[in-house]
Amino acid sequence: MKKTTIWGEHMKNIWIKKDQDMFIDEQGVSWESPKSWLWTGILGGCGCGNSDDFGDLAWNVLDLFSQEIMERKWSVYDDPKYEIIAHWLDSKGLLEHGGSVAGSWLSELGEKVHKNIKDLLV
Repeated sequence: MKKTTIWGEHMKNIWIKKDQDMFIDEQGVSWESPKSWLWTGILGGCGCGNSDDFGDLAWNVLDLFSQEIMERKWSVYDDPKYEIIAHWLDSKGLLEHGGSVAGSWLSELGEKVHKNIKDLLV
């Protein structure tokens, strides 16, 4: 079965860049940080409450999947909040789901988003 996301084809052209003190995405929307773009812009989370913490959490889980499985220092099964973020990333097409969500790896889109954010966090 071919996996599809709710985002459709335009997700192939997503990006974010630094513009003075803000970050701007491909649609011209400004973001406080690349992590807020990930949390709200890509995953569809809300910007209220503890959204900065959720952006950090989403980034940490996405970053985990950029590593080879044997090099990972922790598992999404260590805490249910990590696992639910992993499933959420998978549902947006950022992961390729292995035999289990913990064995997933970044999809082509996930690699693109990860590299874009990582380059901006340097």
